Amino acid sequence: MLSCLPTELLLLIVEYVDDQMWLIDLSMVNKQLREICSPAIFDTLVVKFTKMGLSNLIKASDSPLSRYVRCIRYEAAEILDPMVQYPEIFRSCIYTPDEYVRDWRDTPWRFRSRSISYSMIYTYFCVQARDQQDIINDGLDTKALSESLPRFIGLHTIELRFMTGLSYPYEWLASQALINNSLSFSDHFKKLMMSMILAKETGVLIRNFKVSGFYTSFNENKKLCKLAEEAFSNIQTIHLLDSPTMLDCFSKLSIPFLRRLELATCWLSISSLETFIRAHAETLRFLHFEEIWLLDSTSESDHEHWDTGSTDRLLHRLEHIFQLGILSGVTINSRNDGQFEVEKIFD
Repeated sequence: MLSCLPTELLLLIVEYVDDQMWLIDLSMVNKQLREICSPAIFDTLVVKFTKMGLSNLIKASDSPLSRYVRCIRYEAAEILDPMVQYPEIFRSCIYTPDEYVRDWRDTPWRFRSRSISYSMIYTYFCVQARDQQDIINDGLDTKALSESLPRFIGLHTIELRFMTGLSYPYEWLASQALINNSLSFSDHFKKLMMSMILAKETGVLIRNFKVSGFYTSFNENKKLCKLAEEAFSNIQTIHLLDSPTMLDCFSKLSIPFLRRLELATCWLSISSLETFIRAHAETLRFLHFEEIWLLDSTSESDHEHWDTGSTDRLLHRLEHIFQLGILSGVTINSRNDGQFEVEKIFD
């Protein structure tokens, strides 16, 4: 039995196991295994933008388990139009009964083969919108983030995921029910930056920042840029997943300890990348690319050129950046064996 193995070997096994359910089951065997498994089980705390999710964040930060948390993944949802709560407006402006009949007839796949009535759709959006408006009116997100982050003494990574917040089979109504995501996403970003600053003031050093699904630019928002600079004063690694505008935004910031940039699943402008590297030339040394496609403006014609080329094509386009003499290493596309499709080390 695993429980009979030496502690050192158990620690090694737990370190390399990714199956959370297996770890949870193992932790229930005895007190020793519970102590060994707890750091891995509670390493990442997922926080949803709901009243329950934010309330659970406060509870977790004030519990003995808080000492195990190393990463907080904040799932920031787009804001629903508060008018969806009113049945007359929902029926006439958001999603009409005629549209419902049409969708059942023409695109039944949207309902995922489930029997969903019109009233069920309205009730779902009404409940979600009311929950969000309660959060906004009570300032629960600001309260939860600002009070909780400073309590996670081992916290070193913040992962900010922007999403619609809608569960299937309702997500296909996002364009009708959600308001301008540039406003809601910027608001989420601002509140998280303020909370990171408060955490820093209590001695919590956040060294890694990950963001996904962010399409809003805040270059012209000087207050937000200033907040981000202060929040990023200890950041060493930035990971941008499907967040093409963030590269330009972060090029404007002073990030004094930045060592590594990771870009994944997005269109990449080589000129924007060069601007970022030059802006952080004193400290930035490593780049990693994962599923990157090239996007550049050509000087010959006033349009954007899309290039879905191979890894070799990406390397060719990066050659100029390699010659800047700033970087120490570049890796491209992780493999299942823990290695990379391409790994370049520069003297």
